[in-house]
Amino acid sequence: MRKYGVQTTKQTLRNTVSVVLLSLFLSLAGMQAAMATSAVWSVPGSILAQSTQIADSPVVAFDGYGNATAAWIQSDGSTNLVMTSTRPPGGSWSAPDTLSNAGVYADQPSISVNSTGDTLVMWRSANTLGGASSVVTASKTAGSTWTSPVSLTTSAPGTSYIQGALDTNGNAVAIWARWNGSNNIVQTANKPAGGSWTTPTNLSTLGQESGSPRIVTDATGNTTAIWITYGTFGGGSVMASSTTLNGNWATPTVLASSPQGVEQPGLGVDASGNVTAIWLWSNPSYQAALQSSVSTTFGSWSSTVTVTTDPVAELQLYIDANGNASIIWTSWSGGSIIKSSYRPFAGSWETPVNVSTLNSVGLSTPQIVMDSFGNRTAVWIAYDVNYKSTAKVASMPAGGSWQSEITLNSNTQDYAFNPELAVDNSGNVIAMYHGNFTGGINAFVAFSDAIMPTPTPTPTPSQTPNGSGSTPSVTPTSDPLVSAAASSSSLANTGAKINVTLIIFAFVFFILGSGLFAFRLLQNRR
Repeated sequence: MRKYGVQTTKQTLRNTVSVVLLSLFLSLAGMQAAMATSAVWSVPGSILAQSTQIADSPVVAFDGYGNATAAWIQSDGSTNLVMTSTRPPGGSWSAPDTLSNAGVYADQPSISVNSTGDTLVMWRSANTLGGASSVVTASKTAGSTWTSPVSLTTSAPGTSYIQGALDTNGNAVAIWARWNGSNNIVQTANKPAGGSWTTPTNLSTLGQESGSPRIVTDATGNTTAIWITYGTFGGGSVMASSTTLNGNWATPTVLASSPQGVEQPGLGVDASGNVTAIWLWSNPSYQAALQSSVSTTFGSWSSTVTVTTDPVAELQLYIDANGNASIIWTSWSGGSIIKSSYRPFAGSWETPVNVSTLNSVGLSTPQIVMDSFGNRTAVWIAYDVNYKSTAKVASMPAGGSWQSEITLNSNTQDYAFNPELAVDNSGNVIAMYHGNFTGGINAFVAFSDAIMPTPTPTPTPSQTPNGSGSTPSVTPTSDPLVSAAASSSSLANTGAKINVTLIIFAFVFFILGSGLFAFRLLQNRR
């Protein structure tokens, strides 16, 4: 029987158990909320290299074990050289190696690293500054030393858009655009693992102006390329072609055309070989639309979809191993703003969201990466009213929203340019940029590290963003905790403090709930 205002023991127990369960739920919710915070960054950025003349154009990538490799351009006082350095998980950057030959000018480096640590660096080389140039590359297998530079082409004007890709077994492919004496053409070459580079092949049609190529390779060596062909009197088309490992390139396919023009193609591939392409398409009013197409069957493409018709420039696409995609770009409406759109695998592009705050002067060169948890990180350059440039970074925890932006360069690093990002299998991020010190001509390449406060996942295929896509690979069997140590000890300590805070947070909620439980029992006994 139940009297008015008095509970039976069963009812009291039932209610108090509900209180305890509620307190546990609140503690877990609090833990989840605390976890959904922005990444912890080492700021200001640390100097990797500096020169009294030139140190710029950094690129960086991880292998499947969390080893990082960076390449950049640095002056030796007479010419510009390609330099590289590596860093093991939890370690320091090695003394730089020089990849290019002395006495020639190098620029436009690109990098590709597969899961096992095979690395390919490519660049443009010229005997005189601004003169005719050739495509040059150096590579190494995991644990070995760098090869001597290899020229893939003879010197010609207009060599540009140099990019390489590696499959899991170390088979390499490269693409570029160059002048052939009549017009710009797109060419490619490949190198079997342990072999030599093939003679370049023309991808674009001779006599037709072409450029802006992009290339990706899946884990088994299936390769896809896209590029732009330009009409004689304006306009253009996005072209695509594919090849299997050591096979022949298929007849090019037209993905999109416009009499007003197409531009800024991007390309990415996931671990299963699904390819995503993006580009800007102009309508008869010369209003641009960001468009996309997907190839889930090798060599076949889906119908074009429009991601946004907002003002768009400086596109960059990132595809993770599971096929989730993010695009980032610069937009403007009363000022510059960085925006992004996300597409889950086999899903649709979501409504674009703001990544940065509005800047009345200007924003540029955004980059984005995603880890295996779905956490996203973006970096870009912001200008103030004095046109000083700073490197900005922001993070978006999985299931959350974009956090407040952080400035990476210090007050003495007067200018920052050309930011780059890389993420390892455990979510640790490296941001790189170059610039100049205050009041002098001293140039530098700097880096900042970040870790997302999330648990260590089972390793997934590593990705190598380079502004146009990513290079997929199969992660080697290794301890998943190895790459989690890639950040500095100070960052690790910060992450440990976050974990301790979460434990205390949950413990306090549990004690409060347990105390209320005991209080209820005591009342019932009275």
